[in-house]
Amino acid sequence: GGGWVSGFRRSKYVEAMLAPLRFGYACTVAQYTLALDDVFPRPISDLKRAVHFLHTHARELHLDTSRLTLWGESAGGHLALETALLPDAALGLEGLSTAVSSLVIFYPVTDVDTLNDQARRCGFAESPLAADSVLGLFLGPRWQDAETRRLASPVQFLRPDMPRLWLQHGDQDTLV
Repeated sequence: GGGWVSGFRRSKYVEAMLAPLRFGYACTVAQYTLALDDVFPRPISDLKRAVHFLHTHARELHLDTSRLTLWGESAGGHLALETALLPDAALGLEGLSTAVSSLVIFYPVTDVDTLNDQARRCGFAESPLAADSVLGLFLGPRWQDAETRRLASPVQFLRPDMPRLWLQHGDQDTLV
C-alpha cells in the first residue's frame, strides 16, 4: 500500500507480512521507486527486477522460486498485479526471470478507466483518476493517454496461464 507515493520497508504493515516466517516461509519486502521520484512504469520495472533478483539468487538464498507469491494491498496490490501480469516486453525487460506462481491481492486498482465511475457509484466526491490525484501522480504526465492507462490496468493482461490469484475487494478504500 501507500498510494504509490509512500511505502517503506520498515512500515507498520511489514510485521503482518512477515508472519509467514513462523511457518517456514521466506519473505522479502522489495524497494521500488515511488511516484514522487519517477512515474509509471518505473515502479513496475523495479519490482520485476526484484523478482528477477530472487530467481537468479534463489540457490544462495535457499528459495524455491517455483512457489513465489506476490502480496499487496490497495496500491501495493495494483503494483503486485502489474508486476505479475504486465508482459516484460512492454517494459523492454525481455530475458528477465519474472515469473511468479501466485498472487494474494487486497482491493487493488484493476482497471484505470473505470475508477472515476466506480468512485461516483460508491458516493465518493473526488475522482481517483485526475492530474492531481495519487494515481495521476503515479501515471505521470501521460495519465490521460489511453495506452498508458491500458498498460496500468492489470485487467487488460488476464490470461488462462496467469498465476493463481486470490483477490479480495471492498468499497471502503477511499484512495483506491
